[in-house]
Amino acid sequence: MRRAVMLSILMLTGCGQDAPPPPPLPSTGVVAPGESYSLAALVAVHAGGATVSWSVEPGGGTITSEGVYTAPTCAQMIASLPAGTDLATAGQITGTEHVTATWAGGSLPITVTVTEEVLGVSIEPATVEVEVGETVQFHARIAYTCHEQVTP
Repeated sequence: MRRAVMLSILMLTGCGQDAPPPPPLPSTGVVAPGESYSLAALVAVHAGGATVSWSVEPGGGTITSEGVYTAPTCAQMIASLPAGTDLATAGQITGTEHVTATWAGGSLPITVTVTEEVLGVSIEPATVEVEVGETVQFHARIAYTCHEQVTP
């Protein structure tokens, strides 16, 4: 099935380009900040070979005339948070993008969820020696693609 999707993308975006086409949107519909994905295969059957025009809501990601969607970067996602948001407690940053494909005789709304990924978790200090009755404060560091969250 993956080959069929790639063929559809090639048919809509054309052959002979220097760079390979971007990957199709992941089946989960969740993409990482700043990544590019081709949405062309999602509308190929609906459009039936008609010319497709693309639009995305302002303030988020971008989309080319070939249907290549680029999610907002981490900086754009962080900038869109409400004023005063503390990144140390914000946790995961997620945004929803609304893309529309339009062609003669129809249109297709596409919802894309953009979310930062957890890159890793560490506990600090990693090792500790304590005497009976003593306490030690540990901190969990969670590294995301956009920021690092520290919790006691």
